[in-house]
Amino acid sequence: MNDLVRFLHPADAARRVWITDFDGVLHRGLAPRWTQGISNAEFGLAYCARHAKCPARFLQIARGLGRVSRLRTRLERKRQSGDYTLGETEALLLRCFVEHVLRPGLPVHVRPAAEWTVRFCDPDALVVLRGIRDRTAAVAVLSKAFAPVLAAAADRIAAECGRKPICHGIPLEYSPECRIRESDAIVTGADKARCVRQLLAGRSEWTSAVCVGDTEEDVPLFGAVREVLGRKNVLCIALPARDAAIGSAADVCFRSWAQVRQTS
Repeated sequence: MNDLVRFLHPADAARRVWITDFDGVLHRGLAPRWTQGISNAEFGLAYCARHAKCPARFLQIARGLGRVSRLRTRLERKRQSGDYTLGETEALLLRCFVEHVLRPGLPVHVRPAAEWTVRFCDPDALVVLRGIRDRTAAVAVLSKAFAPVLAAAADRIAAECGRKPICHGIPLEYSPECRIRESDAIVTGADKARCVRQLLAGRSEWTSAVCVGDTEEDVPLFGAVREVLGRKNVLCIALPARDAAIGSAADVCFRSWAQVRQTS
């Protein structure tokens, strides 16, 4: 725990960036034990509810949510048996969500649903982000969350912490139907690594980083940041360590943001 305190020395604040995942890390969720902090759960429910005055769309989206849930159950079994990686299962679920939940609905309801979703960010995480404001130059959120959710989260973080984070996730486009803009979307761990390399390449003043993740999909992110900035200049945190891979890759493991609050 003292590693974090030493690493966040105020003298180096102007050269330090805090890089973090969103789902399962900043986002706690309405029912953490069930959703594991995946923001799509709340986002899908809110988006469906926004269509309540149009029964046909409401029912179609509700059926889509059921379809995603059943697919998740099947893929989780296959992942446990070694047929799929976590990244492969999440990529399939994301595309199913877009096709069967977002596409049948109306774009006008995306932003309100996203704003409702970010009500369930971890309150202790927001306290920590407010506390590190004078010890870091910026906060960057790299996540498989949809861009509208991250935009709403950025606004909430700015309002409560006094600084708006840089956010990269899964952008959506309508041409004319909803789909993922694949060219710059973060769908896999490799995409996170690519995105953080591009981010750091454009900000040469950042020479050190704190990097936070919670699953094996964040291991490539850890590796990329260490490669660009040098291992001694990066502190990687598992928060929490949801699998052995992230726990092994991290320099420090925390059970919760409340534990980080006590440390920092």
